[in-house]
Amino acid sequence: MYRTCNCRDENRKLLGSACPKLTNYKHGQWGFRVELPPDAAGQRRPRRRRGFDSATAAQDELEHVRGLLAIADEDDEELRRDIGDVIALAFAQREKFPDIDEMRRLVRAGADVTDDPLMADEFAGFLAAKKRKVSRNTYRSYESHVRLYLGPRLGRVRRRKLRVRHLDAMYDAIEEHNELIAVYRESGDPRKIAAVKWQRPVGPSSIHRINGTLKTCLNGPVKQGLFVVNVASLVELPARARWTPLVWTPERVLQWQRTGEDPVPGDGLDARADWSFSRRRGQSSAVPVVSFDRAHRVAPRRGVRVAAVRDRSRSR
Repeated sequence: MYRTCNCRDENRKLLGSACPKLTNYKHGQWGFRVELPPDAAGQRRPRRRRGFDSATAAQDELEHVRGLLAIADEDDEELRRDIGDVIALAFAQREKFPDIDEMRRLVRAGADVTDDPLMADEFAGFLAAKKRKVSRNTYRSYESHVRLYLGPRLGRVRRRKLRVRHLDAMYDAIEEHNELIAVYRESGDPRKIAAVKWQRPVGPSSIHRINGTLKTCLNGPVKQGLFVVNVASLVELPARARWTPLVWTPERVLQWQRTGEDPVPGDGLDARADWSFSRRRGQSSAVPVVSFDRAHRVAPRRGVRVAAVRDRSRSR
């Protein structure tokens, strides 16, 4: 533990711990020094970090480093060196040191503690593993989600550092782009309209599917013990609009014909006199009995809101 500052003498040389102003406890910053295990070449690795406002903060950080080194047994030189490599990298990049519990979990899982790939590499491995194990349409969905959303937004994040806040930022960016598409289309500017010509807003259902792809991708690391929980299952997603099928009874059809108002908005019923049409083979197989109106021979149809069943006895 030591205290130092950035004061210089008349020759512009740093005074460091020799600064006379350090007698004032408000002057300068605290730091610590630690000796990491030798690297693969046997070279010593002393490291320093300063910039702490108090001796307590510097001491806590030093104890954190010692706790990481204490995970490995004294006789396990390879593991101690690997953990030292991770700590040395955090020193070099001025990043936060790894969490002790997370490092211990990696050691228990038998994982390489130095292996911390980018999510872009994780996505590439996921697609390669799924290419021959899922259907063509499922793989196409996975690939498009990775290429359009997950890769550009999460590709540069380290797997070990992936948190819910990264997912929240990705979905917020998607919502902002949806608003941008709407603004450009309503602007009347041909250039702006052309810029979003082939782009479609990403709705809540698509966001749920994108998150499902990410959750599937992270299931492997979770099973290997690299994650305690799948972070994709912790993020809050927008609610999906769900509708309840409503039968087009003759009364509703008469109301529609008199007023022109659709009693089932979004159903897309054609304005034709004969609104009864037959169902394709097998479409009634999953219709619950309670959904069938025997009095008017109508029932909800799979894939659309409702349909009517033709009275085949009269057509003969």
